[in-house]
Amino acid sequence: YEMKVLGYNLMQAMRFAVEEINNDSSLLPSVLLGYEMVDTCYLSNNVQPVLYFLSQDDYSLPIQEDYSHYVPRVVAVIGPDNSDSAITVAHFLSLFLLPQ
Repeated sequence: YEMKVLGYNLMQAMRFAVEEINNDSSLLPSVLLGYEMVDTCYLSNNVQPVLYFLSQDDYSLPIQEDYSHYVPRVVAVIGPDNSDSAITVAHFLSLFLLPQ
């Protein structure tokens, strides 16, 4: 299993940025940002994290006609860090009106 240094550096940069924003009350008053990071180093590994993000607290992902009022586990997704993976992820997220 090979670790991508660029992906690790991007992960650390995002973690640092979120912590800096949360620690400065003048930036987003009364708002606390959170994050979850998952490994999508390989194209075949993209679907599982997306399904997790789209699921609800009970890990269910209901089939609905209209997702405009659906509340997933996350409100946005940042990444993946390459175009092929981002396209795969975007197809799933767009069905649930979730920004990437």
